[in-house]
Amino acid sequence: MTAVLTFAIIAAFGWIAFNYFSVSSALKESMPPEWRDSITERFAIDSFALNPSTPLPIQADYIASLVGGCLAVLFTTLLVFSVGETVGGWFFLAIFAVCVASTVKSAVKYWKNRKRAAIGRE
Repeated sequence: MTAVLTFAIIAAFGWIAFNYFSVSSALKESMPPEWRDSITERFAIDSFALNPSTPLPIQADYIASLVGGCLAVLFTTLLVFSVGETVGGWFFLAIFAVCVASTVKSAVKYWKNRKRAAIGRE
């Protein structure tokens, strides 16, 4: 069980890295010059990714990376519980709850942007 959960964690982090890198690369050109340095860019991605002017496929990739993060934390929680660390498991479960709440908030914003784009096309 531990090996399966470890593999799932590694796969989830790979998914996160792939999607986050593609979003970062796509958004780099649309950011103002003062946001393009390597440190500031990491924090600016969250603000620019769900901007209504950002293309919807990029927003979808961003949401996918957030979902991957939730999965990685969930698998980590399960792994910690499975090795008998109750306190650590509850800690990661709390982090998972925060990740899910943040992802749901971002997904709602993404769906509003999709709806706005669909209304604009009609």
